[in-house]
Amino acid sequence: LCFLPTAEDIDSAIRIATEKIDVIEEGRSKHQNRASKDADAHCAITVLPLYGSLPHNLQARVFQTKPKHGNSNKNNNTKHTPTHHRRMIFATNIAETSVTIPDISFVVDSGFTKLPF
Repeated sequence: LCFLPTAEDIDSAIRIATEKIDVIEEGRSKHQNRASKDADAHCAITVLPLYGSLPHNLQARVFQTKPKHGNSNKNNNTKHTPTHHRRMIFATNIAETSVTIPDISFVVDSGFTKLPF
């Protein structure tokens, strides 16, 4: 869970994270002859936004601890593998005090805040 000040910052962070995940996945596919324990360490990553103006059905996705089967990689920023699953959630302060998101292991607060003009 990473707190950022605005929806625009979140959208930008999601784009950057998705690009980095794609590079990592591409590197893994080039080295498929790894030991089996390395293959077990491979995990799916779902990158999700959470902010106030996001439609309710998209906000609800952060509360799902496992991805639904049959979702397309292109539509939901999910890199599916059968072994493990992680959610990378980028949120505004909507999630800081008003909601509890299950199964969060790490929290990063950028320290930035949106100031009124």
